[in-house]
Amino acid sequence: MDSRTRKPYPSDLTDEQWALVKPILLAYEDRTRPGPERTADLREVTNALLYQNRTGCQWAYLPHDLLPKSTVYDYFTKWRDNGLFQRSSSRLDHLAVAYWDGSLTEQPEPLGEYAGLPEGLLRRQG
Repeated sequence: MDSRTRKPYPSDLTDEQWALVKPILLAYEDRTRPGPERTADLREVTNALLYQNRTGCQWAYLPHDLLPKSTVYDYFTKWRDNGLFQRSSSRLDHLAVAYWDGSLTEQPEPLGEYAGLPEGLLRRQG
């Protein structure tokens, strides 16, 4: 199930928020994910993580209309250990401040190819 076919939770990302976070996640995943093509929807992974963080529920109590807890937890540990939460949240925080103080007058600058990844992750693996 995805966010277009299920009733949204208050913690779900808006389209605008997803547009800011998506390049960071895709840049990381495209460079570090070996093996078969990804089947999990990264927006739904992020929405499940936001739900868990907001409600404080245990992993086993994630609602059934979200991704399986094993999928969500696997992404959580990988992203946490590689600092992706900090990069994503600081980008959203920066843009929110710029929006509210009026200094954001145009679309944010694209992240480009590297998306703020650490030097060791800039090279494609495999």
